[in-house]
Amino acid sequence: MCQFLTKSKSSREPAISTIIRKQTKDFARLWLLFCDRELLRQTARQLDPSLYRNHWLFRNKPGVEFYETQWTTGRHKYPSKLERALLTDNTCMDSVYVTFVTISQRLLALPFVQNVEWITVNPFPRLVLIKEQIIRTEEEIVHEHDCIAIMARDNSRYVLDLSGWQFGYDDYFFTWEEYKVKCMAPGSPTTVRNPVVENRRVAERYHEYPRHLERLQHWKHKVTQAGDRKLRRMTRGIKLSL
Repeated sequence: MCQFLTKSKSSREPAISTIIRKQTKDFARLWLLFCDRELLRQTARQLDPSLYRNHWLFRNKPGVEFYETQWTTGRHKYPSKLERALLTDNTCMDSVYVTFVTISQRLLALPFVQNVEWITVNPFPRLVLIKEQIIRTEEEIVHEHDCIAIMARDNSRYVLDLSGWQFGYDDYFFTWEEYKVKCMAPGSPTTVRNPVVENRRVAERYHEYPRHLERLQHWKHKVTQAGDRKLRRMTRGIKLSL
């Protein structure tokens, strides 16, 4: 007697991580678009990693690259990972400020998403950008980094990091486990932020740079008003892979 083998329903359905990645990729593209259109360019000069071999975060960890940067009005060609790092440097708070409300609304509309949070962690960079003439201290490298945490109803957790390219990360979406191991400094605390308070912090941070604050507010409004189709159209052609 012949038996028919059929796949179970669960094996046919996309994994939660696949669905969330698909729902958020337009925001990752959007942030690259914002940085490319609105921010000043930087040049980079590679530094000798031995300058940091006694730093607690990088001791006995080969392969970390260090660069000194400065602002420029011209365009310079760099390897893709460095070019994207320069593009998104120091934009983590801005990226969450612009996108958090819309991302939260989109993800919380999914039946399997329980919570979306604005968090800060201490990063473990693979690529370190250091402003020219800045005193090199531990705090300069290990600092708070803003990103978005997502909790599903099955207790699986994910991280959406729209500006993690600045640290040499090669993706924007991670499971919590891989993000903690690959992207966070050992012993890094995880702090959940209040979006209302953080919005005020952004306004205070850019009090002396009103044009930049206006740009952020404009893009935040644009993202809030844009539907899925418009977001996709706005960011068409922007590649996420390196």
